[in-house]
Amino acid sequence: MVYAKSWGALPFFGRWDQEKPIRDAHRHFMVDEAKMALTNSGVFSHCLPLRRNVKATDGVMDAPYCIAIEEAENRLHVQKAIMAALANQ
Repeated sequence: MVYAKSWGALPFFGRWDQEKPIRDAHRHFMVDEAKMALTNSGVFSHCLPLRRNVKATDGVMDAPYCIAIEEAENRLHVQKAIMAALANQ
């Protein structure tokens, strides 16, 4: 399992001109297909939201081994169940 963690330039979020030099200096942290090829049939996930081509490449996010979207969908159902339980109290 490859579980990417958000890192980085949050103080510069939304100001790409200031964020870009930091992202460029840390591109080696991005999960790409070459890194995934080093795993033994590993799967990829992320807690979301994930910025494509900043934390992981499009190729990783769109690959069959990416389970990030399913994980987020499951979390949504849990959140809806909690809201329903709270609303019925």
